[in-house]
Amino acid sequence: MLDKNFKIVFNEQVADRTYLMGLDAPEIVAGASPGQFVMIRVGPVLDPLLRRPFSICGTLQGGILLILYKVVGRGTALMAAAEKGDAMTVLGPLGRGFSQPGREKRPLLVAGGIGIAPLFFLAQTLGEENLEFLTGYRCAAEIVPGYSRVSPAPAWPTP
Repeated sequence: MLDKNFKIVFNEQVADRTYLMGLDAPEIVAGASPGQFVMIRVGPVLDPLLRRPFSICGTLQGGILLILYKVVGRGTALMAAAEKGDAMTVLGPLGRGFSQPGREKRPLLVAGGIGIAPLFFLAQTLGEENLEFLTGYRCAAEIVPGYSRVSPAPAWPTP
């Protein structure tokens, strides 16, 4: 587990009030598994005081950690305003992660809204041909591209 500043590689809006942040965090990526999370301090000072928990959404080559988040309050609004090159203090990876299904099983992943984040990381590790991934959203504006159909390389920003 690390507690360290990591540079933002990208921070893109992907749906209504929903953003995908890529952090250059090879040390966290090396130890991360699907179902784990990180705690992020969203500001350079202690306001807001508490870190925010975020599921690890996936990884990209080069040690990029993916965080999918929705702007719901002051802390996530600060995250949305962060730009490439800014740093975020990240503690993680935390938690035990998901149990991996056996190869003879065909998993069915079901999630809604922002709850899709940890399941995408699981889907990345299982591979598209070995699963069904069903997602639900409150409205069409909230649909996150790359989640309507699982693929190992979603059409998201890359470093």
